[in-house]
Amino acid sequence: MVINPLQPQCPSVVTTDIPGGLADIYEASVNIAIWQRPALDLSQAIFRDGFFPSIALNIEAEQVSAALEEQLPQFHLRRALIDDVAWLSEMFACLFELDQVGLRLTVLNKAMCPRFHVDHVPCRLLTNYVGPATEWLPERAVDRHCLGPLRAEMRPHTSAVQHLRNGDVALIKGEGWIGNEGRGLVHRSPGVAEGESRLLLSLDFA
Repeated sequence: MVINPLQPQCPSVVTTDIPGGLADIYEASVNIAIWQRPALDLSQAIFRDGFFPSIALNIEAEQVSAALEEQLPQFHLRRALIDDVAWLSEMFACLFELDQVGLRLTVLNKAMCPRFHVDHVPCRLLTNYVGPATEWLPERAVDRHCLGPLRAEMRPHTSAVQHLRNGDVALIKGEGWIGNEGRGLVHRSPGVAEGESRLLLSLDFA
């Protein structure tokens, strides 16, 4: 697979109201593409109705639906969630010509990555179903000298922090995208209120 090797001058964002608009992630200047869509009407109740597992699989996209049928408990809109995860997996695999996807459907009761950071992957899909969604920074608000675990934490002004909405599907370029070294999208996990949880889907190249 050959990914656009051109070095962008200023990483930018694209938003779209159609799934096909996510293909703009292949543009050299784009490091986040966001499909803004309605969220499923899931709530914190899905965690209280029974054990809700975190799931991590390297799997062919066509097998996702069957795998989730085996592992997820019963809850309201279960079928809708399974269908959505399976469809996004197939879309991600098709867009990047992948034989398998690295799927994580994760329940979080605290910020998984609370510091602003970049991912060392080519591209990652994120969508949040329950609880607060991922926060990210436009390039104008980024100080890349603060990135890394041994460096001072980046503390941008609150007004600069952008928030995905539940239901939004985001493709974010990481440092592993050819030509995007040093320009990966800067983002972090949001805080989670005490007694509540997030349900986050991430898809990676397997």
